[in-house]
Amino acid sequence: MIPASACVLFLLAAGPSGESPQLGPRHRDGRGVFSVQVPAGWVTIEDVVFAKLGGMALRRESQPPAATLKAVAVDFPLPMSLDQYIENSTQAYQKIWKIEERSPVSLAGARAVRLVIVQTLGADTKRLLKYFVATPKGAIVLTVSVSPEAFAGRLPEFEAIAGSLKLER
Repeated sequence: MIPASACVLFLLAAGPSGESPQLGPRHRDGRGVFSVQVPAGWVTIEDVVFAKLGGMALRRESQPPAATLKAVAVDFPLPMSLDQYIENSTQAYQKIWKIEERSPVSLAGARAVRLVIVQTLGADTKRLLKYFVATPKGAIVLTVSVSPEAFAGRLPEFEAIAGSLKLER
């Protein structure tokens, strides 16, 4: 089971050209824990869940399919390792996730794990690129979710956004 205070960053990327985009100003989470940069064309949207947890939500509709960036950072409620958190997450979503790839990486100078996941909710299937990034009090989870057909073309933009991750405190 994922703790209610799990740290989640959802990024649904755009950029069908496959080129690395020029990034704009930083967007910070509501708690000041981290920030990311996104290309021009992203606008703030209302998301009650993420707002309640101090998160941010942005959307880019200028290049179909629409892209959404959701971000929130919260601490783990109990001491646990990044690996335990990842295990809890994958167990909680095992009915809708099929993990295709898993590899250790570094992001924002921190230990991280990169997953590629196919997520199926009813008739809706998405491919997710998910980073679990260790922080002193928990983890940041970055997720890009797009249609499987758009995934490869959107990957460079997401990688650029994820690469811009900065731990603010």
